[in-house]
Amino acid sequence: MFLEIQGETYRITYDSALASIIFQGSLRLHEGPEYQSLIKLFDEAAADKPDTITLQLRELEFLDRTGLNVVFKFVMNLRKLNKSQLVIHTNPQFSWQEKMLKNIQRLMPRVVLT
Repeated sequence: MFLEIQGETYRITYDSALASIIFQGSLRLHEGPEYQSLIKLFDEAAADKPDTITLQLRELEFLDRTGLNVVFKFVMNLRKLNKSQLVIHTNPQFSWQEKMLKNIQRLMPRVVLT
């Protein structure tokens, strides 16, 4: 299965064959309802229960507070299901990602960061 969410400034894809969620651009949606597609994409990924799920954030320049909360809820859901290892690829160029990762590590200590 291949899912894609695209807006003017961002693109998010989920490839179930690779169990990979790829973020590109800048998500500044501000409203919770606008994130329903992302929540659905995350729910699909978690429901597949792959051994490993990869979040590819290297091309994600910005994620607003609502988006961060959606990501944190996804991580908590994965922890609850206890079926998938989470791997997150980040870009050190974007300092906000490092701050986010510290919080993710608190939620899911066994996350792999690269």
